[in-house]
Amino acid sequence: MANFQENACMDPDVEADDKHTKPVHVQASSGLAYLPAIDGLRAVAVVAVILYHANVSWIPGGFLGVEVFFVLSGYLITSLLISEHGTTGRISLVKFWTRRARRLLPALFAVMVACTVLAAALYPDAARRIRTDGLSVLLYYYNWHAIYSEESYFVTSGRPSMFQHMWSLSIEEQFYWIWPTVFTVGTLVPRFAFAGSMSLVSSCSVLLMARLYVPGADASRVYMGTDTRAFGLLWGAVLAMVHSPAESSARLSGSTSLIVRGVMNAIGLGGLAALVYLMVTVKELSPLNFPFNLLLTDLATCACLLSAVD
Repeated sequence: MANFQENACMDPDVEADDKHTKPVHVQASSGLAYLPAIDGLRAVAVVAVILYHANVSWIPGGFLGVEVFFVLSGYLITSLLISEHGTTGRISLVKFWTRRARRLLPALFAVMVACTVLAAALYPDAARRIRTDGLSVLLYYYNWHAIYSEESYFVTSGRPSMFQHMWSLSIEEQFYWIWPTVFTVGTLVPRFAFAGSMSLVSSCSVLLMARLYVPGADASRVYMGTDTRAFGLLWGAVLAMVHSPAESSARLSGSTSLIVRGVMNAIGLGGLAALVYLMVTVKELSPLNFPFNLLLTDLATCACLLSAVD
């Protein structure tokens, strides 16, 4: 669950390249190219989240758009790291983190200023929480701050935090801090071995969510925990390691049969149909969400990405 504010701050540098089949606009700053299909997938996720928070009755599962963003972020950030390593033979962590800061911090500061002014003018009771909540947002640990403060995301008692929806941005930023370092170490071993090990880590995250979730109890801990939500980001990262945009372009350029492309398009359409079905049928507190429906969302998003970059 998230609102447009949190999704607008979500980063991904969306690029892939298949100049033979899709319009491409190269962005020199990233070394990758722009694919409209991935922007379309992002738009589906944004619209779903907005409609969900607008309490539109026919899309109760719109909150799954956040999981789509997690998979996209893992895939696209890893694709950027693969491209940089393939081009330069190394990963510049400082440059990576600087690019993230330039993209994320201006919007984050604007949101925080607006919330602070609004709270001071209209909600004095909420203004008292701005300092502690705001610090956790700035340092990107708000999700853990909310968990350890026992702030429920599902059961509202009094006025919720002005920054409640920043939990997902905190998870994203924690990933941006940790993953490039892990990936740099991973370049020392064969790609598929590294991808396999990350699949195991992702599976552990899934199992942890299943282990910690108690049906009928408040699901805030498993919903907002970095450890229990890491699998979406990691599945996206694993997909990039075995099917990155630039390498996919090199494999398929020119010689791919119409049958193969037809199969990939069918996979993508199937993934998109599955996402739409989940978003219009899944209820927010269904016991199947943690982790079954989230896993299905990951699988459907990966199917869309497979088609989008081929």
